[in-house]
Amino acid sequence: MDPESSQDESEKTGLLNYFKELTTLDFETRLWCFVGCLFLSVFSSFGSIVMLFVDKPIRFCIFITLGNIFAIGGTCFLVGPCKQLQKMFEPTRLTATLIYIIMTILTFVAGLEWHNLRLALLFVTGQCVAITWYSISYIPFARTIVQMCLYVI
Repeated sequence: MDPESSQDESEKTGLLNYFKELTTLDFETRLWCFVGCLFLSVFSSFGSIVMLFVDKPIRFCIFITLGNIFAIGGTCFLVGPCKQLQKMFEPTRLTATLIYIIMTILTFVAGLEWHNLRLALLFVTGQCVAITWYSISYIPFARTIVQMCLYVI
């Protein structure tokens, strides 16, 4: 057996264990962190509405996107970051996740670089649709029901 490969394996295992220790919290702490992220998400979302009414498109884009990121981040505290990422990139959620990430980036670009409020609003709508589609994937048969309702319309 090669001593260097065993050392590499022990370093990888050590780093993995170190990461797990950093991300391991007791239930009460995870719950408080989730509530904190939820509060920040709601605060950011309301802040974005204010920024929209006072005609600050750049701040609107920042606040609404941060609100959505805080909402996703809150669930990381409930299930753990590794498990959250695994669930986000499962085949049934991959499309919604990728659309959400793309729309989030485009929202920032539309607001910060292009200064185009209409495009930013379009991308924010895309974010909301993607995160809603992602979220209902956790409810059994919810996507099927939504599709049936949209088909009727």
